[in-house]
This record gives sequence, C-alpha cells and structure tokens, in this order.
Amino acid sequence: MNDDGHPKSWRIEGSNDKTNWDLIDKKENDSYLNGKYNQHRFICQNKNNNYYQYIRYVQDDSWYTNRDYKYKIRLSCFEFFGSIKED
Repeated sequence: MNDDGHPKSWRIEGSNDKTNWDLIDKKENDSYLNGKYNQHRFICQNKNNNYYQYIRYVQDDSWYTNRDYKYKIRLSCFEFFGSIKED
C-alpha cells in the first residue's frame, strides 16, 4: 500500500450559485486510487437528475499516514463526463 497522498474519502458536489452545494457522490475509505499510477473510473451516484453550473471535489481524507497532512492529494488527471442542459 502506498500512502503518499492518494485520495481515500471524498465528495463531489454541485451548485448553481457557489453558495449552496448538493452532494452528487461520496466515497469513503476507497482504495482504488491508493498506489502509484493507479487510475479508476467512478460513476457518480447522483439520483436527483439536476444540472449544475459548478462542480467541486472535496477531499475528506487521504491514505497519507501522517495525519497532519490528511488533505494532501496527488492527482494527475480529473475528468467529468455528462450531459449539457440546453435552454
């Protein structure tokens, strides 16, 4: 197990005003990304079918063993796929 800042627990949230955020998906103690060069495709479990102008990633914990750095993160790529709402 590699504990150098790989994501462990996180949330994906969406907003249309950057003030109120809705939970789109949450992962806890997820080990898929714990290791050098690991990659994984996650499917968000959003059940409300809302569209959002803003999406954010919020890290709650990493696999880094030094608890002073639990928010340390190492990501090389982050992509979202989905639908675009047409007015």
